[in-house]
Amino acid sequence: MLTYYADEVYIQQAFQARALRYLPKSDESSDILVGLRAVCEGERTVSASLAETWSRLQMVPPSSDPLEGLTRRERKVFGMIVASSSNRKVGENLGISIRTVEVYR
Repeated sequence: MLTYYADEVYIQQAFQARALRYLPKSDESSDILVGLRAVCEGERTVSASLAETWSRLQMVPPSSDPLEGLTRRERKVFGMIVASSSNRKVGENLGISIRTVEVYR
């Protein structure tokens, strides 16, 4: 997962969703290339810049409910997406912008 976000909750959710690697866009290009090569090899790790955060997360037992960390609104958006609603339709139904739906997604 190549992402802008480096927060613990996003890292944890990415790996719960079976991501192989978590790469912040703020990493150096060379680090991103190393990460992409690791993914090609099937390695499941985080970038060097997130090693301490990843280590801390490993000490917390995983939740049995992967949706536990979601807010009520995030769950609502998730449910609508799972029901095959487009971002536009979700936004219209909830009275929020498409961009906000993308952020929740």
